[in-house]
Amino acid sequence: MNRFTAPFAGSMLAICCAMGSAYAQTTTTAPAPAPMTNNMTPATTSSDRPMYKDEKDQIKASYKSAMSQCDSLTDNAKDVCKAQAKGDRKKAEAKLDNEEHPTPRSAEKMALANADADYDVAKTKCDAQTGNDKDVCKANAKEAYKSAKADAKANKKVAEARSADHDAKGDAAYDDARAKCDAMPSGAGKDQCFANAKSTYNK
Repeated sequence: MNRFTAPFAGSMLAICCAMGSAYAQTTTTAPAPAPMTNNMTPATTSSDRPMYKDEKDQIKASYKSAMSQCDSLTDNAKDVCKAQAKGDRKKAEAKLDNEEHPTPRSAEKMALANADADYDVAKTKCDAQTGNDKDVCKANAKEAYKSAKADAKANKKVAEARSADHDAKGDAAYDDARAKCDAMPSGAGKDQCFANAKSTYNK
């Protein structure tokens, strides 16, 4: 190698090394893709709903506080206090879940949670009585519980029927909107008509 080609070869080697280093950086620092669900959208995690977690924590804290206040009580009053604290927590959690994902099923679960909680408190209160009074008290509590559960199931059926009717009406309206779009001449206006119909009826 002569004195003219040696510096040139050295320069080319330096350029190649720099390009290799830059390529390595671009191929090793790319961020990892977000986890995907079956519909190819980023998966939702509990960290995406900080307010939900905060409210869950608040319910738990309120429960612990209520239970600690029961420690100063005795006998049936203490039992009722604990049953009330547990019931309030059950009600609050069911209400929060229904607000987070409102469906006929979640509304039913909330109603059933309320019925369970009220029944537990009522039964516990009956324990303070004796003899026939206690039997009547528990029988009344059970009847109220059965009635509340029946109402929850009936309300769920009504809500599901309304939801199905609403969906059917929405499908019919969407079909009407598409028919109007079909009657339009081809072009941007027709394409926009279809896009508006899809957006309006969430299709």
